[in-house]
Amino acid sequence: MFTQFALEDLYNSLEGKYLASISSAAMPALSLAQLSSIINHDFFDILSKDSLDYGTKFGDEELRVNISSQLYKSIKADQILLTAGAAEAINIVMSTLFEAGDIVIAQKPMYQSLYQILADRGIKVIDWDLSLGNFSWDINELEELLRKYPQLKALVINNPNNPVGKSFSSDELNQISKILEDRLLISDEVFLPIDLRDDLASVVDVHQNAIAICDLSKSFALPGLRLGWIVSKNHKLLESFLAYKNYLSLRVASLSEIIAREALRASNALLDYNKNILRNNIELLYKREDLIFDWIYKPTNVCALVKPNIDLDQLLQTKSIFALDTSVYGTKYKGFMRLGLGNIDIKNAKIKENAANEKITT
Repeated sequence: MFTQFALEDLYNSLEGKYLASISSAAMPALSLAQLSSIINHDFFDILSKDSLDYGTKFGDEELRVNISSQLYKSIKADQILLTAGAAEAINIVMSTLFEAGDIVIAQKPMYQSLYQILADRGIKVIDWDLSLGNFSWDINELEELLRKYPQLKALVINNPNNPVGKSFSSDELNQISKILEDRLLISDEVFLPIDLRDDLASVVDVHQNAIAICDLSKSFALPGLRLGWIVSKNHKLLESFLAYKNYLSLRVASLSEIIAREALRASNALLDYNKNILRNNIELLYKREDLIFDWIYKPTNVCALVKPNIDLDQLLQTKSIFALDTSVYGTKYKGFMRLGLGNIDIKNAKIKENAANEKITT
């Protein structure tokens, strides 16, 4: 048995039922033509010649080289396992590392599968909650939790966080690393490459016993490739992940690998393109005076937690605009909404309360 995935079930139930969303946790998905233009490379010749046979067990080597060299400081290609998106990566990691009775601390709120798979398998999950007073996670509280649960096996974080959008800095990760000592630190980092801050790092570059999960969907705007990866310096762990992956996707789709390999050759250009969209959206939105929400802090990532000043159900019913009530992440977050700052055309999307009869474009 498994627990229903509240967020994804909600999106499934609303598919095709709204004209615009102001809560999308993604950048605008790119077409092949747009991608070719951004990275100044034509895919046609490569796509027409490369084989569509099964790929290799750990995934395309050149792609893993590009990922390791351009996104991490201390990682080699053989420390990366390609997966069918971050969703499969999360499933693999959470399904192989723990046994019933193990204790894991989970940052809350965050993407449900990062803790629900554990809970459904009999692992004891201890919440490390967001403080609604200052909208951050208290590292001193984490230290107290470790004193209370010295047998703790791992800490799971979503950094940068979805739905809050805030990140632990490199210094904060170093503090967390010292507190954990040799315990496992697992981080979903799908929003890390696009964050506008310059003081961030991957957990695998900070903590020796760490696992990082990432993909091409969120920061790189290539969700349709369904391509992600797991990073670990522990090769035995990667082998165990591979063994479990044999029961899932077996191999990453070779067509996705071909496109991703070319895209990651020019990852800086691709990320710069998406960061410009994100940066402009944030600045333009900050200038508007007709917002249907109140800012809590200035965001630096695709997601932000804000306080709506209208009824979100009414917004959907009367104006066909979807805004995610973050009570889907837990009842204590009722009264907040997730703002999506990447995949929305701030100039054209009519998010005013009086926009009922206006055309909505996203």
